[in-house]
Amino acid sequence: MAGDIIFFSDVRSINVSSHVGIVQYTEGGRVYTIEGNTSNSVLERSYDMKSDYIMGYATPNYPLFVGDGVFIGDTNAEIAWNYFRSLGFNEYATAGILGNLYGESGIDPTKYQQPGPGRGIGQWEVGGRHDILVKFAAERGKPWTDLAVQLEFIWYELNGGDAMTVIILNRSYGGLSNFMNAKSVDWATEAFEYSFERASIIRMNDRITFAYQFYDQFAGRSTATAAA
Repeated sequence: MAGDIIFFSDVRSINVSSHVGIVQYTEGGRVYTIEGNTSNSVLERSYDMKSDYIMGYATPNYPLFVGDGVFIGDTNAEIAWNYFRSLGFNEYATAGILGNLYGESGIDPTKYQQPGPGRGIGQWEVGGRHDILVKFAAERGKPWTDLAVQLEFIWYELNGGDAMTVIILNRSYGGLSNFMNAKSVDWATEAFEYSFERASIIRMNDRITFAYQFYDQFAGRSTATAAA
């Protein structure tokens, strides 16, 4: 799982870890890592997941980061809009997020993919990111189906809770700060899909259409007005 510590051994240290790294993600039977003290550098590496060099993994008890946002509105879409605007996302970025969430779930926190493993407004997959959402909610004494919890979880993932999201945002879109100050609805919608959602069926034109609908509905209100 992303964020796990991966332990390595070699022939000189059987059953004793001689090196560690941080898991970024797994794909196609390989695990991709970031490691220090590698050729006197910090480098990205990858290994066959069945490699004898891998001793095992450990999941640290990372603190769950949550920002200060407001939850005000008459609809799920309005609450989500006000939440992201109160965190400092501009209107283009916020519209891009909502266009994606609507395309995924209709911004319904109880949405179950039928058939499939997707759950909630972001359609997080059971057995992966959804399991982390469940833990995130439980630590707050709330069900994972709570809209505010899911919005906070998106903010948590964007800030490092989901390593792959951060990697793609940094590599392809200039990082979270650049995304939060997006220059267009189209760009923001695509950036959020490719970095955060990573859907198997994209339907980008639909996502962009939804994003513009939310932009037309909510744009022009000040953050103070949105939070009032």
